[in-house]
Amino acid sequence: MEKKKIDWNLFSVFIEVYRLGSITTAAEVLNMTQPGVSNALKRLQENLGVTLFIRKGRGIAPTVSANLLAEQLEMATGIIDQALDQVLEFDPQSAHKFHVTLSEPIQHLLLPLLKHPKLAACELSVSIAPASDEEVSKSLIENQTDLVVDLLDNLLPSFSSSELFSEELVMVISKDHPLANKEMTPEEYFSCGHIVQNLRRAKMRIVDYFAKEKVSNRTIVADSDSMLSAMAMASRTHNVTIVTQSLADMYAETMGLNVQPLPFKSELATHHLIWHKRAENSPAHRWLRKTVGELLQIAINKENT
Repeated sequence: MEKKKIDWNLFSVFIEVYRLGSITTAAEVLNMTQPGVSNALKRLQENLGVTLFIRKGRGIAPTVSANLLAEQLEMATGIIDQALDQVLEFDPQSAHKFHVTLSEPIQHLLLPLLKHPKLAACELSVSIAPASDEEVSKSLIENQTDLVVDLLDNLLPSFSSSELFSEELVMVISKDHPLANKEMTPEEYFSCGHIVQNLRRAKMRIVDYFAKEKVSNRTIVADSDSMLSAMAMASRTHNVTIVTQSLADMYAETMGLNVQPLPFKSELATHHLIWHKRAENSPAHRWLRKTVGELLQIAINKENT
């Protein structure tokens, strides 16, 4: 039996509905009416002879057929994208927008360089990294972000990563602290009040994640999800906190903080580039990865001078 010819535009409608889980939202993204999206889905289902979505509560849910179709379409579009990437060259002098998701230390390094000549006519918009692996993964899978820079790289097998650079973690305390003019012993450090930070995606405190040895019990006076906020609190109290060397270099003097090495053995904090493998060979994405790495090296060198 001869296969029916299918309007390939129907597949783009299906993909958006499947991705967003909503006919209403897909209609907004596609600049279509809700009836238009519903009719497109109906036509596709009739052509394929399967049901793609069923009602579930006030929304819709994909069927097994829809899941299989989406998986195959993603593979097909990935092959097409790779083929186009091999043919098309990327010219940074042509306007292009990229979205990059950054950890807090990297955001502070990169923000001053968003108008750097290396970006040519390209524009970077940045946002802070989400709190969970699921959110980071979703942002890459759904093309909400082109590139992630984070301290952790334990994500899905469909992602690639590379190390950018590593740096020390350091302790900061107010210059008014009684122990500010001497290097603290481990006993003195653990006797202080501590402002601790959560490495959100690892669901661990930064000290516990990076320490090479068992960290003694300490008095925790405050929790923070932000290194900069923790530094600000330390500057107005006699409590200690731990941050990356780069953030300490940027803000310790302005905040009136004394910087000291950690009184225990610690792993280096390594920053990683993370991206979806479908962008592996894209000339535009290769340029983005290279340029972000170069800009961060410029920022680091500037802080060290």
